[in-house]
Amino acid sequence: MKKLLQRFVKAARLALNPVYRQGLRHGVAATIEHRAALAALNVKTILDVGANKGQFSLFAHALFPDAIIHAFEPLKGPAQCFSRMFQDNSAIVLHHCALGNDENISLIHISGREDSSSLLPILPRQGHLFPGTHEIGTQNIKVIRGDDALFGVNLPKPLLIKLDVQGYEKSALEGMPTILAQADHVYAEISFQELYSKQVLAGELIAYLQQQGFTLKAIYHLSTDKQGQPVYADALFERQVQ
Repeated sequence: MKKLLQRFVKAARLALNPVYRQGLRHGVAATIEHRAALAALNVKTILDVGANKGQFSLFAHALFPDAIIHAFEPLKGPAQCFSRMFQDNSAIVLHHCALGNDENISLIHISGREDSSSLLPILPRQGHLFPGTHEIGTQNIKVIRGDDALFGVNLPKPLLIKLDVQGYEKSALEGMPTILAQADHVYAEISFQELYSKQVLAGELIAYLQQQGFTLKAIYHLSTDKQGQPVYADALFERQVQ
């Protein structure tokens, strides 16, 4: 009953906002659940890494209408949907590739839910905990370093990096050391259980970002399994003041 009420409230909020209605016309529901985590931030540039159909970019555009958004999505279908939705907005740029720590052509493992696809093999536990997210196929995609993809591009500060790449967060960050050094916030999905083969887990990612000068500011949307153990959450990191 609670989940049904939450869906109803979200649907009403989406229908009442003209930016969100634009997404609904393309079958895209903005991820307005991230508002509590990000509404207080001052943001001029957003990197939406793992953009899928544009759910987060749509939400971010409504929250930060003057911000420039560089989105990264390697899968053809979601990328086409993203491009159609934002085709008239020059401030939102789609890069049809994945981000990693090296440039190559890699195999992406496609989930029954496209936004759960990953460059890492999908483990049975993913489908067990979240039915319908099992692997249904693979596809060759282009992977590029973030620093190379945005070399010479003006990225006004404050800069927010959003990561939703299903266990590949550290590799994506390792490929953008220059950009990461300029970033003010990182907003990433962190995992406490291994759902993808050899994925980075929460402790390792938190330690890595601490080494890069960030502190963990808050955790949102904690998901737990039937035993009450944490599975994943969204984490907001903030650059330490020198």
